[in-house]
Amino acid sequence: MAIDGLFLYNIQEKLNAYTPCKIGKIQNISDEEILIHLHTRNEGNQKLVINVHSNTNRVYIANFIPGIQPEPSNFVMVLRKLCSQAIVESFEQVGYDRILCLHLSCRNEFQDLVKYDLNIELMGKYANMILVKDGVIVDALKRIPVFENAKRFIHPGAKYVAPTQPEKKNPFEIKNIDLDQSLVKQIY
Repeated sequence: MAIDGLFLYNIQEKLNAYTPCKIGKIQNISDEEILIHLHTRNEGNQKLVINVHSNTNRVYIANFIPGIQPEPSNFVMVLRKLCSQAIVESFEQVGYDRILCLHLSCRNEFQDLVKYDLNIELMGKYANMILVKDGVIVDALKRIPVFENAKRFIHPGAKYVAPTQPEKKNPFEIKNIDLDQSLVKQIY
């Protein structure tokens, strides 16, 4: 099932019930699927699975994981180095779109407090997971050069630019609907 903005809104609400929580292990399930172990206060340990495959992109809490890749990807190694033992302060959906942002705070090697955003973009063939610090991309699961996508350059060191948001109405605040147009074109 494809995830839309309203479904992701419900997922984000459920995930925020776990916050604040601590990140434990970070592992690869496949090349485009990452497992993050969350240690929560009230719900115990949870397994957050993030899949950014173009056809099966989703975010969910898993009870059973069939297998873990023995060798972690470079992106998982970066996440382990920078975000291991980080606190997930909140899960935020960006504008009822298919973007989920994990707001992380952790300590660096000098014990300074550092804030990161792990942006999970669940947008079909453009699905990606991007680690951002102060508006600059630290790393991404799928690096996208300029010649592949002229609108967004996704590479370490580049400025993070969110995907363009269509001009649509918030589904929870809608007052009037144009019955001559498609609902999909009017509401997130």
